[in-house]
Amino acid sequence: MDARESAAPMRRSYPEQAATAVVVCILAGVGVFLLSAALSYWANRSDLRWLCVLAGIGLWASITSVYLAAPLLGVIAILGVLRNAEQTGQHQIETQNDGWVRRTSDRLLIASALLVLVMLLPIALRIAHQWVAVWFVALALLGVQMGRVSRRLARTAGLGQSRRGVLLVGAVALILVGVGLRTTGVSRYVMQHVNDVHRTRSFAGSPAGLVQTVVVPTLDTACPSDRNVIWCSSFQLAWNEVRDTVVGAPLQVVGAEETAARLNAAKQSVADFDANSVYAAGGWIEKGICERIKKDMAAKFPSYALPDFNDYRDGILAYSYLIARVPFTYPFRQVDGGLVFGDSRGIETRVAGFGLWQAHLKAYEKIRGQIEILYVRVKDRRHSPELAEYALDLCRYSDPYQVVVARVEPRDTLAETLEHVRTQIAEFKAQPHYEEERRFSEADRLNVPEMFWRIDHRFEELIGKGVVNVGMPIVEALQTIEFRLDRSGVLLESQAMTAIASRPRRFEFNRPFLIYVQKRDATNPFFVMWVDNAELLERK
Repeated sequence: MDARESAAPMRRSYPEQAATAVVVCILAGVGVFLLSAALSYWANRSDLRWLCVLAGIGLWASITSVYLAAPLLGVIAILGVLRNAEQTGQHQIETQNDGWVRRTSDRLLIASALLVLVMLLPIALRIAHQWVAVWFVALALLGVQMGRVSRRLARTAGLGQSRRGVLLVGAVALILVGVGLRTTGVSRYVMQHVNDVHRTRSFAGSPAGLVQTVVVPTLDTACPSDRNVIWCSSFQLAWNEVRDTVVGAPLQVVGAEETAARLNAAKQSVADFDANSVYAAGGWIEKGICERIKKDMAAKFPSYALPDFNDYRDGILAYSYLIARVPFTYPFRQVDGGLVFGDSRGIETRVAGFGLWQAHLKAYEKIRGQIEILYVRVKDRRHSPELAEYALDLCRYSDPYQVVVARVEPRDTLAETLEHVRTQIAEFKAQPHYEEERRFSEADRLNVPEMFWRIDHRFEELIGKGVVNVGMPIVEALQTIEFRLDRSGVLLESQAMTAIASRPRRFEFNRPFLIYVQKRDATNPFFVMWVDNAELLERK
């Protein structure tokens, strides 16, 4: 044998290296993907935006590694094996070192099994749709071809496939069968959760850009028809600080007497919150209230950026901040095609949504168990099972806060609508079959639209009006509300500043509905919204 022939096996080793690189790319990519998903979950719960960015980079790096680099290296490995076989001929393969042939064949077989697995998982889990699925199918076929080349190489050299490779292929086959029978799992949850974290707001800015939404200062403010109506107690908390801490008496506001009277009479306070979720303070600017607010907020909510207080040199300043995270113990299913929301005027819009259907399946048993029906009323028990009104606690395990959604007819004010819902809940509890009726049954279905928005609202009806108590006008009455409702739970963040639902039932929140958030068992809520139209819903 001459030197050229003895060096041949070394020259032909690059298919083995390429096959090994495929395995490394897939395993490393999956590892980075899981780590990024964990970071996203942690960042979302801890409100660490920079960590979300880092997790997003890791996600795309893992996708590139698994779905671009690995298939490319697989093609190189296949071409390398076929090229060597064509150049050297069958006889030389049979007579050359069996170690190289076995190693190359084994690595191709392992890479093939892993490639088929990671390519078919998105399809089996219904994550890949339409033309994207075609790409995954093509890459899965590449994995099958790698397996065929591995088998051909081993047979040509008179070698059988290794037990390790055969066991791996069998394991992959079992996994794919299992996934095909059950279309939910960790991969689907993780990928959906990453989408949840990186979703963008449907609206952010002043309500001047909204024609079908109003923000009201109190719950008993008259609600205009055909409008979303939003109320949050953060502005009330700031008002309370001026009324109780600074002035020590109800504020008398010339030109806004009715609004001021309602704010003075409102019962909402910091007692409606867990102490770790809220901050409110007010005082004279000359006596250092701005510095006190900055110091207190830095200690209690260090990650939150305060507004600029430098424009206020003298007078009274009151500030409040609240944050309420209400994660659902078990995330709901995502409505892939969205749902149709019909507003009070009959206009229908396809929006993003979540919920639960096929609740009889064991995979959704825990999700079903977390839903509590607070009350339900049918239109006519004798002739139709159609539901007239209903209210649900989306996660009865959440503590200290709960999220209630209720489909009812609106009253003149949010307070009246809220009182109606609470009255119905109390009456429902008195029914003889309450314990059975309150459970979400296996035949029931739930659909809820998603929301993610931020509104910066100024109460113009107060700004510029004089406060008789102190002889100065109100120069700022600002409230910022950020609200998010999706399959994972609710996140409400708000600041305010004042200077001077047995038959199968369908719980479809696809018509105007009420949503409120409160401390569990508290008397007063701290966020109430009447959703009349789709202006603030996530479009699909």
